[in-house]
Amino acid sequence: MKNPFKHIRNWIKGELRRIAALLEAINKLNSIDVMKATAIKKAKDDKVKSDKLSTNKFTITAIFKNESEKASEVQKI
Repeated sequence: MKNPFKHIRNWIKGELRRIAALLEAINKLNSIDVMKATAIKKAKDDKVKSDKLSTNKFTITAIFKNESEKASEVQKI
């Protein structure tokens, strides 16, 4: 005679693993949204910095750079 509780136990373990995988996917989706927002913010900051450098406005980091370094930074962006 086979134990019917083994089948139920295995079924429950499978369901718990599926739920854990679903929760992990949701958490990864949320972390991707955070990374996307961080990347967008960085891109905006780089754009502002590029605009300042291209119009020769004063920036703290520009004090320590010579003209060729400033020009190469503007070309990178």
